[in-house]
Amino acid sequence: MLWDALKFAYESISWIRNNFLTFLIMAVIGISLWWKMLISQQADGIQKSLPVEPDVEIDGDKKDAKKKAPEPVPAPAQEVTFAALTRKALTSPATLLKEAAELGVYHVKWIMAAPLVVAASPNIATVVLSEKFHCNRHAYNTDPKGTLSQQGDEHAKSHALLVKIFADSTLTDSLIAQLQSRLASETLPELTEAASSKENLDLLPVFEELWVDVVALWILGVPTPAELLLSGTSSEVQLQQTKRRERLVEARRCLANLTFVLPTGYAWYFDRLRENVPFTEYFPLPGFREYLARRNGKTKARKIVFEEYKAMATEYNEHGTIRGGLAGALLKETIAALPEGKVLDDAAWQKIYVELEGIQTTAQMPLFSIVPHLLFLLAHSPTNQKLVMAEISKVNSKTSLTVKHVSAMTNLNACLLEALRLCPPQAVSYNRTSSQNAYKLPGQWTFPKNAHIAIDLLSTMRDREAFGKDSNSFSPSRFSSFQYTPTDQISKVDAIKSLKSAIENQPPTQQSAFIPFGSGTYACPAQKLALDVCKIAVAEVLRKFELVAVKGRESVDATEIVEDMDEFVYQQSGVLRHADGAPVAVKKRK
Repeated sequence: MLWDALKFAYESISWIRNNFLTFLIMAVIGISLWWKMLISQQADGIQKSLPVEPDVEIDGDKKDAKKKAPEPVPAPAQEVTFAALTRKALTSPATLLKEAAELGVYHVKWIMAAPLVVAASPNIATVVLSEKFHCNRHAYNTDPKGTLSQQGDEHAKSHALLVKIFADSTLTDSLIAQLQSRLASETLPELTEAASSKENLDLLPVFEELWVDVVALWILGVPTPAELLLSGTSSEVQLQQTKRRERLVEARRCLANLTFVLPTGYAWYFDRLRENVPFTEYFPLPGFREYLARRNGKTKARKIVFEEYKAMATEYNEHGTIRGGLAGALLKETIAALPEGKVLDDAAWQKIYVELEGIQTTAQMPLFSIVPHLLFLLAHSPTNQKLVMAEISKVNSKTSLTVKHVSAMTNLNACLLEALRLCPPQAVSYNRTSSQNAYKLPGQWTFPKNAHIAIDLLSTMRDREAFGKDSNSFSPSRFSSFQYTPTDQISKVDAIKSLKSAIENQPPTQQSAFIPFGSGTYACPAQKLALDVCKIAVAEVLRKFELVAVKGRESVDATEIVEDMDEFVYQQSGVLRHADGAPVAVKKRK
């Protein structure tokens, strides 16, 4: 009996090894059917288990506990596949918009994780992004009094520190210096070549490389060639610094390609194969060699970046030197926060490295897509491009653009905000957790305790109540007279007022519904800086080049492009990108 069982097991394993592809297809079909049934049961279970609304405290005032709470109306459950929960479903922004049009809130349950709730309403977003909900950088199902709380506390401290750092205008100036240097050395010559050859240019790859280079050098405080020249250093030192810049840029490009440019699930798929399948079986698969080259390059690239971090520590520990850029600013604040008599230990340096790496990734994601998408939309909106150019032409062509210049350009600002509204860099934000049990939301929705909450920004910022019947149209004029206040600069009084209005389910305003950088306590601390450098990048390009639609797309209007989002996809890490790279034709201005 035992021998027969062992023999059967051996034959089964042999069959699986010899027919791996067939087994894999059967397993996928089986898991898909099981998952669909599981999700349906769990979603129904969430609906049935929702408790009644507790007391809600707003600005220190508590509702009358004696009043009977209204019976909560649970959010409609929606069956979502495993792929959706790993963001694969979000590779289709068009699908997301269609789903959100039918559901204001929908939720599912992750396998081995807490419930995931997706909110697609400005008022609900306002409440969820307030301090009433716990900020959590990672969506893991943990004890709210344990790991989850610690992550939230650390995030709060880190966020407060970054708000203070980014308030320093010299930091913006240093980033703009890196941007101007990179534009002049590589980006603008690339556009000139495209104009001369009369070949179409894909904007996304061009600006992805630009922002990787700029952000990497700025974060680590690496001086620009112009700064080296002004410092009076010898030609030998300048050559060493140039090589240093090039090595660091190449390393960052390697890491960025692996993180952002590979298709969703690509690296994850081959990682799993390498762990579980013999090399001879997965090596012939399409795309593996490209993956392997990038994965092997990752180790070398990380070593180069880490060497730069070690150099920063050595400069300070041995010579007391604090470099510029974000690394220097963070180091200064970390030193200032040390208790008297304490020095930076290995743990403190490690924390600085981790913070800088997180900022590197976070800073790249929005900048990857904001500028190329805006330029692409302006190529399909000649009228708006002319309005922006009229403002740019008022500045002397020999003068480098500054924050003061672009801040006065109302049409440029309106176009940028409209592009952000319709094409947010990340259309879904995952960073909130409901720590309360069945917290009351606008429209009587309730969230289960410990649910992870995602904000569907793509749908929220197309709300018809806030933006009108033409909310799906590219119409920058809606922002012409709109004074946008970065959400990290909204006063406490205004924030409380907005929260009360949202809880009462009052009609949302343009300000409350426009949240490309998030809002509330943990809104992006550098959104003003991001807007300023994006405006400068766009203006520097448009003052030298006219961008037009490629041949065959001359009749395609910007509104057609953004209306249903069929031309857009999501790449690794959820970055929104035009599927074809945002192609344009380039003409040099006279």
